[in-house]
Amino acid sequence: MALWNARLNQNLLHNELSPFATKAEKLIIEWIKDYFDMDGGHLCSGSTIANLTALWVARDLKGIDTVIASKASHISIDKAAKILNMKLIKIDTKFDGSINENLLPNLKNVLLILNVGTTCTGAIDNLDLISQAKWTHIDGAYAAALKFSSKYSNILNGIEKADSISLSAHKWLYQPKDSAIVLFKNYKEAKEIMSFGSSYLNDSNVGIQGSKGANGVILLATLLYFGKKGIENLINTSMDNACKFYNELLKIKNIEVFTKPITGITLFRHKKIDVDEFLNKLPKGVFSKCKPVKEEYIRSVALNPMAEINEIIEMIKKIS
Repeated sequence: MALWNARLNQNLLHNELSPFATKAEKLIIEWIKDYFDMDGGHLCSGSTIANLTALWVARDLKGIDTVIASKASHISIDKAAKILNMKLIKIDTKFDGSINENLLPNLKNVLLILNVGTTCTGAIDNLDLISQAKWTHIDGAYAAALKFSSKYSNILNGIEKADSISLSAHKWLYQPKDSAIVLFKNYKEAKEIMSFGSSYLNDSNVGIQGSKGANGVILLATLLYFGKKGIENLINTSMDNACKFYNELLKIKNIEVFTKPITGITLFRHKKIDVDEFLNKLPKGVFSKCKPVKEEYIRSVALNPMAEINEIIEMIKKIS
């Protein structure tokens, strides 16, 4: 489908030149938005643009000039605040990487960013904070898609109260890297902020991007191929694998595990071997490293539902 899509090279700036691709994106948004009780949204090339779009709308629609986010927030939040000339206040996190709500200032006139799956630990911020800010944006690039799983969606209860949500189709929807979605509680108001017309356009261009690739075609094909139940099974398999990986790591004498994985991210390290040395001995392209606290850890992200957990555990045992 990616090859077919590239051959057509449709331009979503003009509906006339991309009639199917435009329809495909609308179908995707109609399906996805209901999971989050959102009103509408659009696809964009990556979650960095999705986050920037949400902050832009919040700034102009509500007259907000200050952003509150945790120190575990993705760097795209820093970039968006800088581009939009908004003041950014970073809040310390708790041990697991979630925002420390006890350190929050008054949220009455600010834009609050809450993480649903931080980059390092996969932590979820307290979603009960949503109603306290003038605008709350959920950076759900990593884990918002858990709403597609009836087994795990309960950990995101309350997300539907947000004003905007970003999620990356590159993660749990198995898309190419530059595929993301931004959703709004009130899309009509948001669309007015984001719409620009021109003499060479029959319809207004919505969002930050002008011309953009027809990524919705590939995503729609994926959703049609697997179906609602298939996508849910893939997500459940990955999450179950993460739990199994965590439990097996606990049985290995020389392995220290950070915390139980909440959204499929497991951090661990060897008690006697340096992190870099340990990482070099592990299979290439499977693990990375991060520093959630003072010490570094090996990071495992359970996004591949076909991962052979038993084989990976055996490799770790041989090193240990």
